[in-house]
Amino acid sequence: MNTMVARRNRTARSREEECLATELEDARRRIIELMGQLAETVRSRDALSDRVQVMAWNARWGREHTGFGVR
Repeated sequence: MNTMVARRNRTARSREEECLATELEDARRRIIELMGQLAETVRSRDALSDRVQVMAWNARWGREHTGFGVR
C-alpha cells in the first residue's frame, strides 16, 4: 500500500516538474523575443533622435530644408 502511494506521488511530482519545466522554457523564449523587440525599439529611437538632432542643427545653421518652411 505504501509503495503504491509513493509511486503515485512520484508520478504526480514528475508530471508537475515537466509542466513547470515547459512553462519555464516558454517564459524563457518569450523573454528572448521581448528583448529582441526592445533592442529594435532602442535602435529606432536612437536613429530618430539622431535625425532630429541633425534637423535641429541644420535648422539653426540653415544647412537643410526641414519641411516646416521654405528658405
